[in-house]
Amino acid sequence: MKLHRTLLLALISALAALMSSCAALAPAPQAPNQRELRAIEASIEALYRAFCFDPGGEPDWAAMRELFVDGAAFVAPFRPGETPRAVGVEPFFADFRAFAASDSVRDTGLHELILCSRVELYGVIAHAFVAFEGFEPRTGKLRTRGLDSIQLLLDRGRWRVASFTTQYASSDAPLPERFLVE
Repeated sequence: MKLHRTLLLALISALAALMSSCAALAPAPQAPNQRELRAIEASIEALYRAFCFDPGGEPDWAAMRELFVDGAAFVAPFRPGETPRAVGVEPFFADFRAFAASDSVRDTGLHELILCSRVELYGVIAHAFVAFEGFEPRTGKLRTRGLDSIQLLLDRGRWRVASFTTQYASSDAPLPERFLVE
């Protein structure tokens, strides 16, 4: 029994030493370089600029189209208890065109301001949480506030959107403070 316990302790010690040496060999996680982060942020900023339009105008559809990968998915905002619905670029554009052409939006326009963005990067994929406000450009009247979850891919040297999901802020779901402070 004593020999069995001694062998077991020796085996545990050997495994611990092996695990420790493996951990020491593992590369330390690297922070994304600032140039890459800036390129991602530039794509996100271009996306929000493309969504903006003045009274009587339209979003920049061509710029938006250039920012999405083929097959990009959009999840329409939904409430708890509703079934999420993901659509492709063309159905998203159709929905957004209808929104932009509605009397209440066409006559006021809509601009979106990025309040804060948090970007995570690994290789050729990136994820951004973007807190935003949508407002009427002439009056500054707040129309929307929320958080977008955006996945981007590095496609031929450009960061392009692969998926986009929005959660509007409400009294039940206010924007978390961590997404309001840079």
